[in-house]
Amino acid sequence: MRIAAQGAEKPPLLTWPRDEIQDRKIKLFTTVNVALFVIMAAVALWATWHRGPWLDEFWTLWLSKHDVSLAEAVKNRWLIDVHPPFFTGMNWLVQTWAGDSIVGRRLMNFIPLLASLLLAAALCKRYPNAKNFIVVCVIMIATSPVFSYNMTEIRSYFTQICCMTSLIVCLYALLILENGARIRDNRLLAAALVVLIFLGLNIHYVTTVVATSIVAAAGLSLLVRRQWNWFFLLLSAGLIASVPLMAWFITQTAFLDQISGTFWVKVTFPVAVKALVAQIAKSFGFNLAVWMALGIVFLGLLRQRRNGGVTVDRLRSEIDPPDVGRGHTLFIIAISAGLACAAVLLLAVNIKHPHLFVARYLSAIALTTIAIVAALIVNVVRQRRLLFGLLVLNGALVYSVIVISHALDRGWDGAAAVIQAQRGQCASSPIFAAEYPANYIVPNQDQVIDWAYHLEAGRYGFPVRVLKSQSRLDIPAGERCPAILWIDHIDWNELPQPVTLDAITKRLSIAFPPKFLDAAHMMRTESGILIVGGPPASAP
Repeated sequence: MRIAAQGAEKPPLLTWPRDEIQDRKIKLFTTVNVALFVIMAAVALWATWHRGPWLDEFWTLWLSKHDVSLAEAVKNRWLIDVHPPFFTGMNWLVQTWAGDSIVGRRLMNFIPLLASLLLAAALCKRYPNAKNFIVVCVIMIATSPVFSYNMTEIRSYFTQICCMTSLIVCLYALLILENGARIRDNRLLAAALVVLIFLGLNIHYVTTVVATSIVAAAGLSLLVRRQWNWFFLLLSAGLIASVPLMAWFITQTAFLDQISGTFWVKVTFPVAVKALVAQIAKSFGFNLAVWMALGIVFLGLLRQRRNGGVTVDRLRSEIDPPDVGRGHTLFIIAISAGLACAAVLLLAVNIKHPHLFVARYLSAIALTTIAIVAALIVNVVRQRRLLFGLLVLNGALVYSVIVISHALDRGWDGAAAVIQAQRGQCASSPIFAAEYPANYIVPNQDQVIDWAYHLEAGRYGFPVRVLKSQSRLDIPAGERCPAILWIDHIDWNELPQPVTLDAITKRLSIAFPPKFLDAAHMMRTESGILIVGGPPASAP
């Protein structure tokens, strides 16, 4: 057993008592933990139903539609998107039976989540010495802001999170293997690595950079240890995954260069650095138990320095869990090097294409950071049952606050619900919708917004007429119910200040009938604006 000798040494002022049994494995499925997990699942299900949709979710649904042939969808939709096609292709395959239900498609996020959890459980059983790290890492990720925010929306980011989490724990299991470990004796691990490297490289271009960097760093670690068989497995998996990635990227290059100057966001270098630092800090910074564990590690190193200096062996005695050999330390070094490499590459690319440093694009950065922190604190947490309980409890609290707060954002549902209520009071109110002029150009966005208005109106049971640019808002003569103009997906930073009805209508390329605006008033919703006007004069 690994019980550090205390001798007559004076205890530090700040400490957390260790358990009497120090080489125990962390138990994940305790009564308290299971109760918390059930509550978290219930919160996720409620948020999936209650959270309003936003435009990017409609984009995901629209790209998977079967209203055109597959060849036409690839040519006129997928190729002029800014992502690799794998996630879109998978969505296209399931659309025939999953349909366009927003709630139903959100619930499909539980598929990669379940697959990731099953793989983690299988690795814990197959590699008991990896269990401590896998449990701590998975819990920290599952209660992190990046996980909590993306779990209840229809985008590729949650699938990325599940794939990258699984890839990270597989790389950990690989690096703590004995030098002579054969692939045929570890078939599950080998197969999982091949599949996850393919997924990590083909879902999102920013995630591609991070996944490639950490896999390459792990591969170099294997070279140092002369584990040639596993090195060539990673190399072969990377080359195989790169074939569809590069083919698609080369095909998309002309389009990506074309929209580079009109993309929806531009991020300067200082802002990119700030976004990177914020993403790293927020990945674990809201969990008090993590800071306490890091503090205990730091105080342990200070104590070692006072008692003869910090050596490699003493450092490993503070950080390494039992029975992991040098692989645990090697994992920390490799993943840290991979994270640093990915950050430098992304910052360099962002100079030419200043569109990369958006929080949701950087989910893989957050996950890699969490893995490094988990590896640093796992031995401290393992030795302190109460600290592990606080880690889970604090994480569940962070998760619940984020999931619930985003579920309360009604998005497009906010405007649709107001319109539904208005038609309940005056059933013949004509409903119009229009796209607010943006300062950027995105191919197909006008089609997506048009379809989104019709889909959302259908969900709330009212008809809508979407007005094209230069259209006229025509109200039937004699109509006594007020007409409503619905404008959603507005970037509030683009609105003229102060936000007035007159300022808004001047930006719209729509001809309004006489007297429509005389009695009109404007209502601001979660993501848009409603202009409720007076009816036209009766026909003579």
